[in-house]
Amino acid sequence: MPVKRYPVIVVDENLNSPVTEKDPAAPAMEGNARVDDRARLQRLLSKQLRNCTVLFARTLAEEDADVVHDLRVCTRRLQQILFTLAPQKDLNKARSVRRTLRRVRRALGEWRNCDVALQWVRRAERRSSKPERKNGWKLVRERISTEREQAIQSARRKLYKAGGITLNHRIQQLLALPPDRLGTMDPPGVVRGAIASAAAQWHAALGRAKEDRSVRNIHALRIQTKRLRYRVELARDLGSAEAPTLIKWFKLLQDRLGHWHDRQELNHFIARALADCDVLVAEPRVAVELLREIEKDNRISSREVEELLRLATESEGARFLDSWVESYCSISVDAAGADPLAPDQPIADPASEQPQSTQSDGEVRN
Repeated sequence: MPVKRYPVIVVDENLNSPVTEKDPAAPAMEGNARVDDRARLQRLLSKQLRNCTVLFARTLAEEDADVVHDLRVCTRRLQQILFTLAPQKDLNKARSVRRTLRRVRRALGEWRNCDVALQWVRRAERRSSKPERKNGWKLVRERISTEREQAIQSARRKLYKAGGITLNHRIQQLLALPPDRLGTMDPPGVVRGAIASAAAQWHAALGRAKEDRSVRNIHALRIQTKRLRYRVELARDLGSAEAPTLIKWFKLLQDRLGHWHDRQELNHFIARALADCDVLVAEPRVAVELLREIEKDNRISSREVEELLRLATESEGARFLDSWVESYCSISVDAAGADPLAPDQPIADPASEQPQSTQSDGEVRN
């Protein structure tokens, strides 16, 4: 089935972020620091908006798996920057922009799952020497390819309806509002509050996952990990010297969670491929091989869950996260220029802890 390609619509928009006025009531030094932080965030926003505009157009015209992945990551980063620049949740313009970013990301979810699953299946097909297993992977690959074509068509329809084409212009209109309406008189304070909130939610999700290792709870932990990581990236962009070390640890944790998620999705594709009764009747040995693959993946996933929970609770990175959040989020506005963590002894690099391999050959998630 041919995949419909939508025409690329070029929107004549100014890609530079608007410049807001300084708050005349703020003290000189503190006011200048806040204006500098806001200007730094606006430069980050401008960069992400340019990326988003290009990636959005390429997604409508191409079928590059990396472009789809990068656009999803870009919407997450945009959402966190906008939350810092316009944290007033009851502002209609801000709500509309956040809704658009979520819709763009969700529209691409199934497409992204198909792309990753195809990578795994093609690798497995090349490595298989047993005819029944090779035929089984071929069957799954054809099933995923069919679903991918449908996912691409559905995603592009949703992208047009989501309002992503006018996103740049709407964000500039939003940030042109007075700072008091946006509720962003103190960007670093907003970031600290957002990190404290995200860290609390991350710990709650981690506690539920430790108590009950269900797919739902592990997936919730994966989402909270992404949210916290992107907020820590904002702390890095605002000058936290320790945040880059913490981000390396988050990448390791996201890598484990990404492998687990990919195995879950692949097993769902295999199950749907076997749902055809003709396959079970005509090729029972192929079905047996695929069921064995699901059983093997379930065992690997169980080990991966144990390893990622150990990494999230018992590693140096986990201890570093707790101490950093407590120190960084408790800094007063007057001490915003100080180093959030100033220990007497050097802090070990948590990213140097390489988790034990669990036979996962997927890609690192961002």
